[in-house]
Amino acid sequence: MGAEGWATIFSFEAKKLMTTFGQGGMVTTDDPALADRLRRLRTYGLSQEWGTNQQLTKIQAAVGLAQLGRLDEMNAARVARAHQRTRLLEGIGHLTLPPFLHGGQHVYYRYNLLVPGSWAGEGRDALMELLADDYGLGSIINDPPTYASHDYIRTHADGQTCPRAAWLAARLLCPCLHPLITEDEEREICAAIREATARVARSFEV
Repeated sequence: MGAEGWATIFSFEAKKLMTTFGQGGMVTTDDPALADRLRRLRTYGLSQEWGTNQQLTKIQAAVGLAQLGRLDEMNAARVARAHQRTRLLEGIGHLTLPPFLHGGQHVYYRYNLLVPGSWAGEGRDALMELLADDYGLGSIINDPPTYASHDYIRTHADGQTCPRAAWLAARLLCPCLHPLITEDEEREICAAIREATARVARSFEV
């Protein structure tokens, strides 16, 4: 795990596939010089350079080890729930569903749906609001281009844009997905998505 590239960075933030009581992360590398510098940086630079205190607490590490032991089980449950969702949402003409990967593995950190291009922005927002207000179903946009939501990056991007990424982000919504959602709860979620999408479609066809 994490052996690809110069370094691989893992986030253990609360919404990720495994967590460590909220925040945390890990870097793996096979470069001894980089590993040595990272150890210094996480401990105030060890008086050799600037650094911060970015160490996991012992409790966080214990939670992480317990979660790591269940990671395959929880990922399998997440995949099963995502596949059930895709089957239940099939046939909704106004939604593009995640593809099944042949010869690969998708762990569905997010379950991404795309609305039609004619709904971009306004229609997508209407669907998200309807799901939240009338069905109690939360969804997020994960992730728009960083310059669209981060003032510092936008200031330094000097007018540069990513048109394709922005276009997809305007059509994207990610309804909540969790490995502990039951099959019955998933059916309720999909019924809500199906009904809400039909309601938004009617309003856009008027």
